[in-house]
Amino acid sequence: MLILLGTGGDWPTISITSPQDGATFPEGSQVVIEVAANDDGGANITKVEFFVSENIKIGEVTTAPYTFTWTSITSGIYRITAVATNSLGHKQTSNSIQITVGTPPMTRLEAENCYPSRAWNDCSN
Repeated sequence: MLILLGTGGDWPTISITSPQDGATFPEGSQVVIEVAANDDGGANITKVEFFVSENIKIGEVTTAPYTFTWTSITSGIYRITAVATNSLGHKQTSNSIQITVGTPPMTRLEAENCYPSRAWNDCSN
């Protein structure tokens, strides 16, 4: 069985234009996410959805310009993507960008208590 989901220009194109990958924002900031979405095959863009961590939806717009302002962001490192859907129901996912908001939580690593009199790789009791 062969299933064709679309051909040629039936698919939308989408890319995140702002913020830039690696951007840093102070804690409490509002982050404006802008995307360029288009469909050269004659279909219309019907919506653009915005996601963090690939599957947590944070917003949606249905008309150009495709811009969403993300608010109430806690400190952390986030990977953002957007998905454009055209009037034929075809979806395309954008490039992903990573942003940092505030000071991300730190992870503390501790070594076992090894003593200089022991071999460098022997931390057993």
